[in-house]
Amino acid sequence: MTDKKGVTGYYRYTDIAFEWYKKVPEAAQSPLKAFISTRSIVSPEHPLSNGPGEGIALIMGTMRATNESRLLFSSAHIEYARYWLHAMGLTKELIPLPNSHYLVTPDQLYVQAPAIYKTSDEIKQAIKHMSKNNKRVKGVDAELSDMRVTFEKIRTHYAKKNAVWCSIDFEAWEGASDVITEFGYTVLRWQDGTEVSESGHWVIAERNNKRNGQYVPDNRDHYLFGDTLSMNRHVFKDRIKELIASLSQLGPLMLVFHDFSGDIKYLQVLEAPIGKIQYALPETLEQDGIYCIDTRKMFSALEGDKNPKSLQRVCRLLKFFDAERFHNAGNDAEYTMMALKAMASGKPLDEQREERWPTKATQDNIPGSLKGVKRQELPEDDSDWEAQEDVL
Repeated sequence: MTDKKGVTGYYRYTDIAFEWYKKVPEAAQSPLKAFISTRSIVSPEHPLSNGPGEGIALIMGTMRATNESRLLFSSAHIEYARYWLHAMGLTKELIPLPNSHYLVTPDQLYVQAPAIYKTSDEIKQAIKHMSKNNKRVKGVDAELSDMRVTFEKIRTHYAKKNAVWCSIDFEAWEGASDVITEFGYTVLRWQDGTEVSESGHWVIAERNNKRNGQYVPDNRDHYLFGDTLSMNRHVFKDRIKELIASLSQLGPLMLVFHDFSGDIKYLQVLEAPIGKIQYALPETLEQDGIYCIDTRKMFSALEGDKNPKSLQRVCRLLKFFDAERFHNAGNDAEYTMMALKAMASGKPLDEQREERWPTKATQDNIPGSLKGVKRQELPEDDSDWEAQEDVL
């Protein structure tokens, strides 16, 4: 297993697997070829393995110049291979580094996201899907390209387990959208490598008579993940401010929304300490930074369609069939976190889309409006379950 601190660049997987060994001294070719073979590197006993059942951690990079994906070894992988083969007496001297032509420098990449593979077939399928999708991204517009890059950055930060993720949702009275009635949150963080979570649903007591039901379902009394806490509006405001402030002390804070615009406005009205929130996700997080994550845009990137989807439809398409009682702020915060976890912990974007919604036709047989990176819509998308979707 390699130390990422030693990474100074990346090498294309196919160049390393199929070309590098041909360029080293003849006596070293067989041991190097065996070491880097697709079947070998996924073995639990392999020096680059993450451990039994954990596979190997490669890198899926997105090229700045073309938006195309590249499966990569890190330079740390390559250095370790050279030194391990020499230390084990399998090569008389350190084999030379790969040709610099194979090198991909960090500044050539938008993002470098982890890609875990446990079998050689998974690697082969990843390369196959990557090649197919690279042909599709050439027609993707700038906005969707940005969403795709952000999706991979989120996957990268989520895998590091060093940030605090907090999904947030507000509900307001349908009679006046500035009258807040509910707040819900779900927190996810890691302590000593162990996942820690908490959630809550708070309502403003003196606004109990401000009920929805005509245009938006009234599910205020149907929180499914614990007990609802009722409090006056001053305590409500103070507790939200305290929640954000306390979470900010634990590390980089990722505030997660499904369509952030309205919820950010409510946080600002309540004077929550989010003044330094950043909407463009950097590759390196500041320890005291606050960042905006939007699962609606994440799903657009995953689906390959800029048209936004409601939280209920996203849950449907991610197969959270037990999700119900939407438009309760606590429930919606929980479902938003579920969506975030499902996408951020999944495979690289294009592999994940293909795994979730396998293409049932060749690209030539897909209508023109669906070509590119868009998910192929299937008949079950219009099931009776979808007919029950809430209209906002």
